[in-house]
Amino acid sequence: MKIIIIIVLLGLGISNLFAQVAPGYMGKRLIIEYSGSTAPALFRPNKNGENGLFSWNYGHKITANYSLNRKVAVGASFELYKTGVDYDGLGFVEGRGDNNFGGTERSFFSPNGYGIANIKGLSIFRAKYKNGITPLGKYSVWGLKLLFVSTDLSEVKFRGFKPSNNSNIDEEVFLDLPKGGMNTTEWGVFYGAGVNRIIKDRIVISLGFVLAFTWSAMGEFFGDNNKNYDFTDYNALGVSNSPSYNNGNVTSIEEAFQKISTERTFTSQFFNLKIGIGFLAY
Repeated sequence: MKIIIIIVLLGLGISNLFAQVAPGYMGKRLIIEYSGSTAPALFRPNKNGENGLFSWNYGHKITANYSLNRKVAVGASFELYKTGVDYDGLGFVEGRGDNNFGGTERSFFSPNGYGIANIKGLSIFRAKYKNGITPLGKYSVWGLKLLFVSTDLSEVKFRGFKPSNNSNIDEEVFLDLPKGGMNTTEWGVFYGAGVNRIIKDRIVISLGFVLAFTWSAMGEFFGDNNKNYDFTDYNALGVSNSPSYNNGNVTSIEEAFQKISTERTFTSQFFNLKIGIGFLAY
């Protein structure tokens, strides 16, 4: 008799345990979602070189969201987007052989145009639902993000000036900059919040926002005096083809452009609105 009572109690306990960790809405655990994101370009250009209140950045994202229980889900995302990179205020001083007086001739260069940052991102996250059953209702999400950034410089031309003969210089390719663009890898953390609605027990509509902090860019904004890469600090950097000739901020022209791309990745990721549509797959 005692054995029967123990078996019944164990059965009730196991049933209660599974009831607590039941899957999400309508017994579905897996949601596949496409979402678009947008944010005003404001003080930086978009992929078309436009900035201002009515110029926007757009992104695309595919997400797989898996419900662990009624309140918690985990997932992963892949995203694509493009944005512009502004080089206003950037200037270089380059040494070019001997001048007429037997010394090194200095030429002053500045870029004209804008770069295009092509960004691919991978994310993992944990979402918590407040007053519904996953994926229904209000939610908050925390996660980690890895970004692969390729900056296209094909729209950038360089204009320069030679003080020795008071002449202007135009160059299509400048020193050691890669012709096909530059690649960097950034990483960071993000927080988001939003609300989901379900149509006909199958289609999921999602609205929300995301705040992302590209951690690898923090040093470019908040570094010490020797690593303050604010845009205004690029004027007359004194960078030449020789890494030994610089002002302590960067060791090459390519690195200066990489730092600006890093900053642009930070600002483009900082705040985005999103709208998504998905379906309960499993």
